[in-house]
Amino acid sequence: MYLNTHSWFSFNHGLMSPEELLRQAQAAGIRSFALTDIHNTAGVSDLVRLAERYEVRPVVGIEFKQGARLLYIGIAKNNEGFRQLNELLTPHLLDGVAIPERAPEMPDTFVIHPFTSAPEQLKPNERIGIQPKDLTRLPFSPWAKRQQDLVALLPVSFRHKQDHNCHRLLRTVAKNTVVSMLPPEEIASPDDRFRSAEEVRRIYQDLPALIRNAEQLLEECSIAFDNSDKTKRVFGESEMLDLERLRSDTLVGRAYRYPNAS
Repeated sequence: MYLNTHSWFSFNHGLMSPEELLRQAQAAGIRSFALTDIHNTAGVSDLVRLAERYEVRPVVGIEFKQGARLLYIGIAKNNEGFRQLNELLTPHLLDGVAIPERAPEMPDTFVIHPFTSAPEQLKPNERIGIQPKDLTRLPFSPWAKRQQDLVALLPVSFRHKQDHNCHRLLRTVAKNTVVSMLPPEEIASPDDRFRSAEEVRRIYQDLPALIRNAEQLLEECSIAFDNSDKTKRVFGESEMLDLERLRSDTLVGRAYRYPNAS
């Protein structure tokens, strides 16, 4: 049911390595979760490589934000979906292209929108994430009658309260301010941790379908990489030609990034 977990590759936000996430999940009896770092997929390879050791089935995705505001969470149904998510993220990282307010067509992904800014009409691969803090408002929303479109959304970033204190300090670094001046929306909840199945059922006791929907979503996703050692010694025909290609591409890149460089 964990569709929104963060490792320390969510820079200035998360504190756990991908392996520590797996360790915490195993201790809590979690058999599958989605690693969805903020604008980052650097932790995916470690997660997938180590998941079997901890008896956890890995699922991967990306959390897309605009400043402190969550736009949506993309979760890959398969390797093709992982490629689609990375293609959406890459222009933002390389060229500063704004992430679209509404996710584009990515048929091999699930897209989870926050309850507070959900679109009125959902595409077949879209869902609405209901966090514990949303449960008091949900009964007064039209979505209350559309439980088939809702999933339990329990973000994970911490192991314990001490982690949350470190998180707040990281957020001050990110915003170049002090803890007392941090806006509330810049700080994650101290409850963003793995919880036992019993605790989750207690939180969603009036809406158990949301847990089932989240678990079903995870079941429909898989990711697999070839971890065998197939390291190439050269990229082209020889090391000398590789060096020439590297120098040529570097000069082309420099001219693109710094057109006035001499």
